[in-house]
This record gives sequence, C-alpha cells and structure tokens, in this order.
Amino acid sequence: MLEVAPVVVKEGVQVAEHLNLVSLARTARSCVGLAEEAGALGKVGVEGGLTSNLARPAVGRIVESGAAELPEVSLEPGLLQLASLAGAKEKFGAAAIEVYAHGTTAGEVATFVGTQGRNLSETGGNFGGKFYTAANGKLADLFAGRASERLRGEPRVLGMAIPRSLAENLHRSRLLQTTPIGDIPGLQSVFYPSSFRSLKAQGFFFDLTKARELHLAQLHF
Repeated sequence: MLEVAPVVVKEGVQVAEHLNLVSLARTARSCVGLAEEAGALGKVGVEGGLTSNLARPAVGRIVESGAAELPEVSLEPGLLQLASLAGAKEKFGAAAIEVYAHGTTAGEVATFVGTQGRNLSETGGNFGGKFYTAANGKLADLFAGRASERLRGEPRVLGMAIPRSLAENLHRSRLLQTTPIGDIPGLQSVFYPSSFRSLKAQGFFFDLTKARELHLAQLHF
C-alpha cells in the first residue's frame, strides 16, 4: 500500500517554483500510471494546509515499502496565487497586496464580484456590519458550509485583495483586527464598518472558488 508523507506548507510563492510544481505533478501522474498497469497502486492521498497569505504548496513524497520514492504535490494553492489568477495584477500591478477569504454562498459571491464590494453594509449581515475573513481557503470553506446551511444557498468562497499599505493602516487604526475564531482552532481577520469605504475604493473582489478550479485545470493541462 502507498503511504503519503505529510506535506508541509511554507511561506512564499515564486513563479519559477510554480512551474516546477506543475512539472512534478505531471511526472507524478506518469509514475502512478505505470504503477496502475503493474497492479501495484495503493491508496494515494494529499494532506496539507495553508498557514498565511504568503503560503505556498510544497513537495512531499509517496513512499512504498521496498520501492523508489515518487514526487507528490499539494493541489491547494496560496491566496496570493489565486488572486493573481483572478486578475489582481491588472488592478495592483507590482504593488504588495494582502488577500483574504470570506466563506459565504454563491449568490453573495456573485453580488460582491459584480459590485466590487459596493454591497458592503455598515449595518447589514448577522454580525453588526463586521466583515469576517480568514487567511486561508480551508477555513473559509468551513464558514461557507455554515453560511450555506443558514442561507440555503450553494457554498462558495469570496476572495478580497487589498494593498498591503491599506491593510497596515487599518491594523494601526484598529479597523482591521486579527482574533481567535473561538469555536475552532485558527485566526480570523475582522474588518470593522468604518473600513468599508476604503475596501470599496481599493479592494479587488473575486470568486476564489472559481480561481481554485482554474488552478486545478492548469495542473491537469
């Protein structure tokens, strides 16, 4: 049986590393295909997570007793990479940005993207107008599931990119605060209502779930 060593995610995303990652993924699929023909393929899984906006996928290994090691890749990209796939570079150019994930429903994501955040309300929502986000897609998936049950809609994740300088200013003025989630391990970034004018003016809102699908399509190309 094949066993998968844990994939450790570290900070930093480089274009060259992404290209190497795609090459490794293709090599891995070719090797697995040979194993299938020989009837020796066991159960293969991918394990890993994202720890920050600067997270990157890392290479692990597939280990089989008495056999050579094969390369394996995490299929979960970082939020910066997803924002780039969605077109953030066209808005921000080479400026440093921070990216946040907000779990909600497909209808809400469509509204955010269509209005580019102009639907942010200082009094709306279930949380006194606060806008709750996560620093990785996996946590946002969890909140999307909760929103889906509450709003009876398809779960989906919204991405929001803002200039790093804006994020730093909001942190200093306490209009953006990072706090423990509470009922599950992890941190959340909470934008307070007085920050919404800046988010509407400078933010880039995109369908993060769609960007994930595009990333997977590129890996399998």
